[in-house]
Amino acid sequence: MDSNLYQKQQITPTIPFIGLVDCDNFFVSCERVFQPKLKRVPLVILSSNDGCAVSRSNEAKKLGIRMGAPLHEFQEIVREHEVVTLSSNFSLYGDLSNRVMRLLQREYPSVDRYSVDEAFIRFSHRNPLKAKNSAIKTLNTIQQCLGIPISIGIATTKVLTKIACYQAKNNSHYNGICLIGTEPDRLHTLQKTPISKVWGIGRRYSEFLTSRGIHTALDFTEIPQSWVKRHMSILGLRLQMELQGLSNCFHLGEEHEAQKSLLRSRSFGQPVTDKASLAESLAAHATSAGDRLRREGLVASGIGVFIRTSPYAYKPQYSNSLVLSFDDPTDYTPDLIHKATEALTIIYKPNYEYKKTGIFLTGLMPKETATLSLFKTPQEYARQANLMKIFDTLRQRWGKEGCFFAARGVSTSWHPKTSTKTPRYTTNWKELPRAVCQ
Repeated sequence: MDSNLYQKQQITPTIPFIGLVDCDNFFVSCERVFQPKLKRVPLVILSSNDGCAVSRSNEAKKLGIRMGAPLHEFQEIVREHEVVTLSSNFSLYGDLSNRVMRLLQREYPSVDRYSVDEAFIRFSHRNPLKAKNSAIKTLNTIQQCLGIPISIGIATTKVLTKIACYQAKNNSHYNGICLIGTEPDRLHTLQKTPISKVWGIGRRYSEFLTSRGIHTALDFTEIPQSWVKRHMSILGLRLQMELQGLSNCFHLGEEHEAQKSLLRSRSFGQPVTDKASLAESLAAHATSAGDRLRREGLVASGIGVFIRTSPYAYKPQYSNSLVLSFDDPTDYTPDLIHKATEALTIIYKPNYEYKKTGIFLTGLMPKETATLSLFKTPQEYARQANLMKIFDTLRQRWGKEGCFFAARGVSTSWHPKTSTKTPRYTTNWKELPRAVCQ
């Protein structure tokens, strides 16, 4: 479209344009950064214990491998088409995700991290062409600095940016960037977007709307607001208003609902029978949960522990759980480990082959609002806080394997199965890529 004509037709928002940056097939892309030989090869990243597909290359998608499919369901496709399957390497993915976010934070006044591979950004201007030029620069920068391909959707509301990003990802003629900058842009993009692809429209609502002749996002914007509110509550009405470009109901950087609980669990790579190994796994979960509490500035009032055998094994079955309260709300990892071990001692039964353990923290609250115990001195609270600060600093500097509590142990009998896991190229000195000159 001619730029002068586009300038005349452009939407004039009351707020700057926003965008959604989405890393394409993120886990797959991370692996390809360090293994270029995997480009244009069907590639599937598997979940913990190499169970299900959690990321697929475009080549694997074309073969019919669906998201979340168990490995045994597509083993024949793997053999027939020489599909490469890799175990998840979350250390690598998390580090590259943080690097993407840091690049975005250098360029934009507001970055709202939505997931490990997505972030909403706010442009500093209201001109759509300038916003697109800025997005082009971002796309090229991330590709050049990190080798991660991305797609960017640009619009005036979050829901429209989601749709724009979906189109950018699935239509090559956009070259990775879809801009909804004019009213014709909005109508055209909504017309070719299935209702099932609208952010916030789940499977049940999609089936409900389709059965009533509402097949596209544009169809949804044209039905009466009263009908939407009656059948889909206020959330459905907000979605419609955002699709119409009338209101930005889901604000960038808005406060999220306070978290009330926190879960950490993992299945074992092989059955575990001894109590010591179960205790080690729970200590690892408690350590991870404690890290999260301190990052979020939260404390927990109680901790729950569960253990269970595999429901799919033709062997004696047992599962149990127990919730214990802390004397005072805490984020102190030794307290979490101690209570988890105490609960395990109560519910553990020998002679069972356990397949999974987990912990869940309850009664989460901001640390500054928690009531302190009358039986603990201010000096004791300060000592614990300083110890955790040093602990977190060491783990941030040297990695999770560089500093951990002895209760976690060093055995690997309870670790998840990761038979094809690649090295942690960016977070472990011993696993750095090596270049050999001959």
